[in-house]
Amino acid sequence: DKIISTLNCGADILCLQEIAPFTNDLLSQKELKEAYPYRLLLIRSDSFGVGILSRYPLKDCQMHKTEQETVSIEGTVVKDGQPIKVFSVHTLPPVLDDYFRCRNNEIAQLAAGAANSKDPVLVLGDFNCASWSPHMKPIFAAQLKEVTSLPKYAPQSWHVKLPPPFRLPLDHIFVSKHFTVENFAFGSESGSDHRPLVATLKLSR
Repeated sequence: DKIISTLNCGADILCLQEIAPFTNDLLSQKELKEAYPYRLLLIRSDSFGVGILSRYPLKDCQMHKTEQETVSIEGTVVKDGQPIKVFSVHTLPPVLDDYFRCRNNEIAQLAAGAANSKDPVLVLGDFNCASWSPHMKPIFAAQLKEVTSLPKYAPQSWHVKLPPPFRLPLDHIFVSKHFTVENFAFGSESGSDHRPLVATLKLSR
């Protein structure tokens, strides 16, 4: 299965979006449960289920609901005694005025949560927003950096069925200053209309 193959990438932390009931069935398979015993999952019948899977203990888990009933989640992964704050997000697409405002408010709230953390921070997910949008300014004001600075017209994460020049960079991995980016790549297509993002990060001690 393409999804299982994508998830078996060897990552320490997986942040997932659009988790539907059938996806949860895949996540419950023995192989994945043993690889990622620590998890926070919000399963929904729409496109806004989110999750964090970790090889390392996950604590202080929270869910943050927006005015449009979508949810971002956060948790603290503890690796070798070092806590790492992780946010997994899927904002609304800005196709309606209310959705537009909700998306922008959620981005600002995520940035505030990251800025207030004393621990290293990862913010990952589908932002339905490109990095160069003015509505992403709160993220960069919170001293978060994107793991990749691909040229604006390089092949991007969405939509996989579109020719590369027409794809958009809606999916992002942002990290705090505690991390050095050693590698970034797109994962193999998994059946989603988004390409997965894979980053190798080094945490400064």
